Amino acid sequence: MKIYDFTIKSPRGLHAQPCAALAAIASKCSSTVIMEHNGQIIDVADPIQLMTSSAVCGDRIIIKVSGDDEEDIMKKLKEIIELQL
Repeated sequence: MKIYDFTIKSPRGLHAQPCAALAAIASKCSSTVIMEHNGQIIDVADPIQLMTSSAVCGDRIIIKVSGDDEEDIMKKLKEIIELQL
């Protein structure tokens, strides 16, 4: 399992564009991808769940990837998170 702990820096928070990009990657992989935010467990493959998490600037999110392609998937997710959040 790969775990990535991140604090959102974007004033827009976890908005539609990164949600769609994260979900697109998570939905095409064989690994399980979840996000933890304020005690919620969110399926990253579901952009609606991501957007309704209401993660805002300054919030901490934890991404967990578990499966055969976890290394590659985590790398792709981190790129999106670091560029857009």
